[in-house]
Amino acid sequence: STVAAAGHHNIMYLGPPGTGKTMAARRISSLLPDLEEKETREVARIYSMRGIDGSHPGRRPPVRMPHHSATPEGMLGGGKGNLPGEVSLAHRGLLILDEATEFRPQVLQALREPVEVGRITISRAGRSEDFPSSFQLILTSNLCPCGKLGQEKEICMCSGQEIARYWRRLGAALLDRVDIRARSYYNRTGKPSMGHGEMRTRVATAIERQQSRGGPGFRNGLIGPEVIERYLPLSPGLTALLQTRMRQLKLSDRAASSVRSVAWTLADMDGRSAVEAGDILEAAGMRAVGPERLA
Repeated sequence: STVAAAGHHNIMYLGPPGTGKTMAARRISSLLPDLEEKETREVARIYSMRGIDGSHPGRRPPVRMPHHSATPEGMLGGGKGNLPGEVSLAHRGLLILDEATEFRPQVLQALREPVEVGRITISRAGRSEDFPSSFQLILTSNLCPCGKLGQEKEICMCSGQEIARYWRRLGAALLDRVDIRARSYYNRTGKPSMGHGEMRTRVATAIERQQSRGGPGFRNGLIGPEVIERYLPLSPGLTALLQTRMRQLKLSDRAASSVRSVAWTLADMDGRSAVEAGDILEAAGMRAVGPERLA
């Protein structure tokens, strides 16, 4: 959660019911700093367009958690008056899809554009509206259709084909844009490695380092594959290590860019001006856990 908050990385929490996936997803908001004045105005304008200007979160990043019955119109926007949808109401904040595989496949696939470009264009009855939708995507899901996979003293009877169909609802294109996949487990023991206050401090420090490197609004997780070499460079040795690890994990070029951006976030959180080999390996490990490896 801390790494996702620090670098504006999309994240998916995987695990059986009762392992704290939803709680972890909600907690990311508490780690983020207040919005800048300009960002606050942007969010307020979007909420005002929907007629809910009294409900916008003020200086705090908005958190939207639509129900899995949401329609494409409700998620993306449109309807009478071409109003902004959930993806725009989550602008500068979090869009949490709890039990993401329960959402309609067409809704999930439609998220690709706003996740990719941070804007959404709605066309209806010869009229087009362009809304900002730069949000951090947070997904949670069980590991299988019945929910018993990973549960203590339970036996999952789902076949590999059933699990594969379950995950195909999300689609490879959307999953490929999720930088971090985190497994949730029962009965974790031991004290947290750091308190909430320290976590917020590390997140704030990492964000400051990113913005000092790339300017206002710069976040590692927002850098696309086409410009990542320019903004998040690696030494030749680390580039070779990254390529080797990607071949071992059979991951795409887009996934390699994702791993690179997470590695830079790890370096920023440690106050370092360059990525190290351990960052690459740790970031690749965060990407290696995924639904495509469950079936």
